[in-house]
Amino acid sequence: MLRYLYTFTISFLASLCAYAQVNLGIGGEIGFPLMFNRTVGDYHHSLASPGLRATVSYTPQEATFVPSATFSLSSIHLPIERLSSDNFLFMTFAAYTVTLNGRLRKQFDKKELLYGLGVGVTYLNGTGVGASGRNSSSFQFRDFVADSSEFITMVLPAININAEYIFPISSQVPLYAGIGGQLQYSYFYNRGREYKMGIIDMNGSYYALQPRLYGHMINPILFLNIYYKFGNRNDGYY
Repeated sequence: MLRYLYTFTISFLASLCAYAQVNLGIGGEIGFPLMFNRTVGDYHHSLASPGLRATVSYTPQEATFVPSATFSLSSIHLPIERLSSDNFLFMTFAAYTVTLNGRLRKQFDKKELLYGLGVGVTYLNGTGVGASGRNSSSFQFRDFVADSSEFITMVLPAININAEYIFPISSQVPLYAGIGGQLQYSYFYNRGREYKMGIIDMNGSYYALQPRLYGHMINPILFLNIYYKFGNRNDGYY
């Protein structure tokens, strides 16, 4: 699945960059994924999730609607099982997301504001487990037993609303910076599957766990992009 995501993204970027008036950007992001289901209750968030992203946009000079595609790679942590009143087991995933966006464009002076919706998919590949919570420092693991998190892979729908403010950062070359945010939603289909794993704490106590991944994930994301604008332009931006 990951190979197809890479192939699709690279092919899409290459084909668009062959034409004029294309913005190609790379940057970083930080997300704060929140998990909502009955198991985690009111504890929704474990750790911040840094990542990398690449974006390509088709931007004719006078266009008021801008289509774009974004590929992002991040590491996310999701609480999935209560260990005690204050501590939770979380799973760590490598997340690969491909999104097609449609955004409205407002131009003023040499700057622009883009805002709209995005639809895509997120591929999750489990990489490990850990502990977090309101008092996670008091709950330390000594060992993991039958950790199945590394074998968990799944594809989720990804829908977002987003906005980005873009402005020039050079008078010599067509370089721009984009600062923005998005609110992304994904749904874990409840397939009834339980993942078997066990942990041993520092006191030698054994926890036999059968966590399930289900419910809703909302991920607020802040991002920063650096864009290069291809094509001949007569807008006086550089």
